[in-house]
Amino acid sequence: MDAAEDLEGNFVPNTVYFSWCKRYTIPFNVYLSILTIWRTLKPDIIVLTTIYDNIESVINTGEKADPFLRREKYNDYNMWLGLLKNAIPGFYVLTVEGTPDRDDECTLGYIFQELEDKGVDVINSISPFAHLAKRILYEHSDIDAQTQSESVTPKIVHMIWYGTSNLPFQNYLSLRSVLTILNPEKLYIHGDVTLTGYYMQNISKDPRVIFVYRHKPQYVYGNKIKFVAAASDVTRCDILRRYGGIYTDWDVIWVKPVDDLIMKGYGAVVSFDIVPWTYYPNTIQAGVMMSKPKSDFIKHWQENLKHFQTNSWWFNAIFSPYKVYEQFPDSVHIEPRLQVVCHTQKRTCHPSFKENFKTQAKKFDWILDDVYSVHVPWPEPFPGLESRTSVMRGNDMFAEIGRYILHQKYKYDDESNS
Repeated sequence: MDAAEDLEGNFVPNTVYFSWCKRYTIPFNVYLSILTIWRTLKPDIIVLTTIYDNIESVINTGEKADPFLRREKYNDYNMWLGLLKNAIPGFYVLTVEGTPDRDDECTLGYIFQELEDKGVDVINSISPFAHLAKRILYEHSDIDAQTQSESVTPKIVHMIWYGTSNLPFQNYLSLRSVLTILNPEKLYIHGDVTLTGYYMQNISKDPRVIFVYRHKPQYVYGNKIKFVAAASDVTRCDILRRYGGIYTDWDVIWVKPVDDLIMKGYGAVVSFDIVPWTYYPNTIQAGVMMSKPKSDFIKHWQENLKHFQTNSWWFNAIFSPYKVYEQFPDSVHIEPRLQVVCHTQKRTCHPSFKENFKTQAKKFDWILDDVYSVHVPWPEPFPGLESRTSVMRGNDMFAEIGRYILHQKYKYDDESNS
């Protein structure tokens, strides 16, 4: 059949009207429905009708908050309307007058209640609905990170330091674990000061350690950067996009080399964070990241910084990269064992390779469970890792890990500092 024959004998305008009766912007299931209409019916125009003005600006739905979940803004996650506007040339929102004899419920509301799958459930699920949803979202249902063995992540490590010059002990443990466990070709410390102090005496002798002076960024795409952590996020994006390599926070202690992950040829490797949120089904823990130069995942994350939120470090650091994962799941490999994140005050750990890891603390064996690193959040020193003395005298897992790092053979140790 000639494609042009579709133009003949059709007296009904090829326009679809979709009614949305809520006071807030559309969630994922509605986005999926409209995307289905566009890809199957191929209309010229899709009109989303609503009786409310500026539904994208409403930040909460009015529903009762779950006390066990962190409460973010509703539209921090549900940015689907903007994606539709960018994807469908003939899509627009039309505000119409309300009908007096109708309530605020949509006619098709009962159908959408059946479609409770969130983004992460669709990507990782093997249910029939997830199979269909992936066909609609990504035009194929087999979703996995693409690998290219002919190019790999460079075996170089990047760390970022803005602020005071003296290096505390816990951060020294992290640095030492990088040099002895990861054993990189180069370790680049990017920042606005040169690190000094007792624990840098021998580290400074290592020719692999290179200080790269860099001004702390003040703006990104015209948006003011308020927090040091956010400045680190912006710098991290730029460094990984240009050079690739392994990024690690200063509160991450490495216990296993990543050579096997490097050789698999993933464009980028990350893991999920441990904080449960109301709308986001998952978030990305950006304290450890691996990528090739110019990886698609990092490029998309950097582009997302155009929507940088000055007063919300978490939006830029953990929400934004997750949205990239949802839209481009084959651009990044999620590796649950890349890092185990532990809670400083509660002294609990939440390995993401175990069920219910966000809401329940889980025991794990840092050797037998084959984890690559343990993330013990700074700036507060993790109990038991405050000093060399506490590590050597401690009897818990964290002291054990600390001793493991201190006992690693390091060429530049001397008797007074080993």
